Order: sequence, then C-alpha cells, then structure tokens
Amino acid sequence: MRVTTEIGSRRWYETMAFVGVLDDKYIEADVSKQVDLTDEWCITGDTCGDWDDRAEIMHETQVQHVQLHFVDLYLAAMKAKS
Repeated sequence: MRVTTEIGSRRWYETMAFVGVLDDKYIEADVSKQVDLTDEWCITGDTCGDWDDRAEIMHETQVQHVQLHFVDLYLAAMKAKS
C-alpha cells in the first residue's frame, strides 16, 4: 500500500482519483475517499527523463486502470473511509 502525502508535495506531475458525489448536475470529488491507483501515479523532480511524455503515459495508464477495475476500486475506497 502506498503512503498518502499532501497533494502536490514535491511532485511535478500526479494523477489521483476520488469517489464522486452527485451534487445537482455536477459530480464533486469527495477527497476523503481516495481511490488506490497502480504503481506509478506521480513523477517527482528526482525522476529523470522526458517528464511531459512520461506524465501522459502515467495518466492514461491510471485512467485505464480505473476503467477496468471501477467497481472494486469504488467499493474499497468506500470501505476504507467508512
């Protein structure tokens, strides 16, 4: 399990996902219910390479992970914060 840190703390790029709550016609993120993502979800200044291209790949990988495992990730996030 990864360690949760402050959003944006010493990171250049990051992808995070949260359970959403329907509020009228908008879906608002409930930041108390973060969804666990796969290995690389952030890129720090310590990481070498082409950050823009790596960030795009990292983000698309996480989006695909959430799409493929949506129900399990949602239930785990709801259980973790209940």
